[in-house]
Amino acid sequence: MGRAARLKKKDNEMLFKAKNGKIRITKSIIRSYQRKIERLYRERIRIYNLYNYENRLKNEGYSLIAGIDEAGRGSLSGPVVAAAVILPDQLFIPYIKDSKKLTSQKRTELYCSILNKAKNVGIGIVE
Repeated sequence: MGRAARLKKKDNEMLFKAKNGKIRITKSIIRSYQRKIERLYRERIRIYNLYNYENRLKNEGYSLIAGIDEAGRGSLSGPVVAAAVILPDQLFIPYIKDSKKLTSQKRTELYCSILNKAKNVGIGIVE
């Protein structure tokens, strides 16, 4: 059983106890918690599927694989920032995705998490 499955099982056991009166908790809190668990579970699956690309390249003999992203409008409209990051194998950082799809606060949170956990990071800025 994988880590995600164990976590889901543990969460489901706690929800079962709550629903059956073994833990005092309101129904709205239970529903909210269930939604949160489902979102995180779906996110784990999404991230796991992203590693399919990396796993395929590693099977072909590549050992260091960098994820890249860029942000900006180009040299005519302002600076462009690009980054390349090498993460440890199978690292789970929830909600990591295209920077344009993230709020400013979420980008900052992910930036700190990535810098703390990455094997290597390269950042370039062109004006």
